[in-house]
Amino acid sequence: MGIYATHISIKFDHIDVPCDIERITSRYVLSKNLYIPKKQFPLILFYAITIHKCQGLSLDTAIIDLSTNVYGDVSNPCINEINHLRSKFRNDLPQIKKSKGKKRKIEVTV
Repeated sequence: MGIYATHISIKFDHIDVPCDIERITSRYVLSKNLYIPKKQFPLILFYAITIHKCQGLSLDTAIIDLSTNVYGDVSNPCINEINHLRSKFRNDLPQIKKSKGKKRKIEVTV
């Protein structure tokens, strides 16, 4: 058949030692006595983009990290756009308040 890896080593920024992620086996039921085993690594792919790269995209959910001042006031246009969309389509949701210098992480669902 072939050679398959049994684990993946991942080095995270905030942990000094690499973490080993082992392959797991799941069973899926097809019928009463029929199961299909599936081997896979329990990993979820994701990506991140900047505020400028996501302009013009329709996003159902966004997690905005304002915990650092790396981008200064670049987050204000993003918050303005979210508040504009909320007031237009979901005026039952509270507006996001802008606060200078306050570090925070917000999750937005429009």
